[in-house]
Parts: sequence; C-alpha cells; structure tokens
Amino acid sequence: MTTANNEFTDEAYKTAAEFDLYPIIPKGDFSIEFIENVFSFDPYYVLNILKEHIFYALLEKNNGKCEYALSEAEELYSKYEMSHKERILNMLIDEFRSNFGNTVFTHYSYSSLRITETVIFYYAFSIFYISRDIKNKSGIDFSKIVLNTLNIMRCEKSDNFYLPVKNSGKMFALPEFSRDKAVFEKLHNMIDKEKIS
Repeated sequence: MTTANNEFTDEAYKTAAEFDLYPIIPKGDFSIEFIENVFSFDPYYVLNILKEHIFYALLEKNNGKCEYALSEAEELYSKYEMSHKERILNMLIDEFRSNFGNTVFTHYSYSSLRITETVIFYYAFSIFYISRDIKNKSGIDFSKIVLNTLNIMRCEKSDNFYLPVKNSGKMFALPEFSRDKAVFEKLHNMIDKEKIS
C-alpha cells in the first residue's frame, strides 16, 4: 500500500469517526398534506452523506475502481453506523426536551399552530423510527410522550390573525382537524404495536 493510499484510508476513517451532521426537522407549510407526509420522512438521510464521503475517499485510494471502493466503504460505514444512529437519536431526544418548555400550546391562527404541530409530529416519528430500528425501548417510550403533547394543543377562535382558526377547543376535538387526528392515531398505533412486540 502506498503512502497516498494510506492518506485516503485515514481520511475515510476520520470522516466516519468525526461525522456530526444531524437531520433537520421540517417546519412545514401550514398544510395537512405536509403533516401526512411524516411517514415518508427518513431521519437517516444525513447518513447517506456520510456514506458518500467515505466512498469518494476510498475511490481515490482504489484508483477509481468503483466495486472495491464500494465494498470497503460499506465495511467501514458498518463499523460506525450504530454509534451514529444512537448519536442522532440522543440529539433528537435532548433537543425536544430542551425546546419543550418554549412550546406554545394555545394558538389563534393556523400559521402558528401548523408550525408547532408539524415539528411535534416529525420529532415523534423520527425518534420512533430510529428507536424501532436500533431496538431502543426507552426511545420508543419517549416517542409516545412526544406524540401525546399534541393532545394538549388548543385553538382559540380569532378574526385578527393571518389564517385564523374557526373554533375554540382542543385541536383534536375540532372537526377541521380530523385528518390531523388520523395521522396522530396512525402513529400512536405504530408505537403501541412496537411496544407490544
């Protein structure tokens, strides 16, 4: 192995060990369609970036031979995969805990409500998604706690704000939030099913 090849291997290992990107929780566009898309969200998309960085470093080492670089990259990635998944999960849990005290649960407009609601849905799903994958029971339990914060969200009727809500009461008790409630129930059932199995 040449010195140059060692440098490329060292770069790949350093990238794998020091990688620290985290998924961005979407803020949404005030639409129920965006919330319904939560089940398609992949919090591991940042790990695809890590795979690419490792692969391209090892491609140089292998003089552009793709099949060898790919095999080495997969092997190296697998050594760090679990620690990165745990790191992302812990960050999501810590971030939600940190921000929870600043969450507003009574809203006078769709514009403010949808932002809060979307963020909670995406945190709950992301924490559940990773916890299920790495079989982390406490993470699965915490995803349900996150999701259940939606049960305390209230609307107050107002004509004075952009996209005002039409009725007062708990969000899931209001007819205009029936699709939101369906998303809540679907994710709730997914979490419950995982806890039992």
